[in-house]
Amino acid sequence: MKRNHLKFSEAKEYLREGDILLFRGTGIVSFFIKRASEGKYSHVGVASSHGRGDDKMWECVEFREGKGGRTVNLEQYVRTHNAIIDVYRPKSEIKKSVFEKHGDKWEYKENRFAFDGKCVTNIMRRLTGLPYGWRRIWWMATNKLPFLRIFMDIQSVASDKPQDIVYPVCSTAVAYSFSRCDYDLVHNRASNWTEPSDIARSSLIHYLFTLDADSGESLPWGMWPDE
Repeated sequence: MKRNHLKFSEAKEYLREGDILLFRGTGIVSFFIKRASEGKYSHVGVASSHGRGDDKMWECVEFREGKGGRTVNLEQYVRTHNAIIDVYRPKSEIKKSVFEKHGDKWEYKENRFAFDGKCVTNIMRRLTGLPYGWRRIWWMATNKLPFLRIFMDIQSVASDKPQDIVYPVCSTAVAYSFSRCDYDLVHNRASNWTEPSDIARSSLIHYLFTLDADSGESLPWGMWPDE
């Protein structure tokens, strides 16, 4: 995929509430996450603005290993994660097909839903302060082992119905927040089992650009060991 690299000072004019921030981490933890999810992304958060006018500031709302749910100044985040944060935008409107019976006849119709970025980020912000769900990571990892996979509850893994979030991690929190706003990012995949690369493969979002630090410099290797 060809990437459009934008300095943060330029990119912030194009950001919108609810844009998805997908991280291509380079650390050892990220390596295993990307291999396990068969993709190139190891972390995901959501862009949200705070303030207005000259005081407007962009933040990343996320769940981070060892940190839990939190918000981080996005400009500073880009400095520590230079050129590895890809911005994806949800479709502004989606159609949901409905086929149901009315009386003696079956009817097909399409309902339209507008994307509400504030709805998503409000839910994400309500989750901040919760601890990181290491147990969820363990469940995801063990269920990928050949022998243990035969004991998986497929119905719970493949459900599209919004479920209460249990032991949240970055991708499950994002998937949950979107589904609670009638925007199911990954069809036939429960929010509690969604991985970063699952979100990247969603047909409801598309890549826009990659965030670069304005100075062109990132912090030294080792400053963020979880990446």
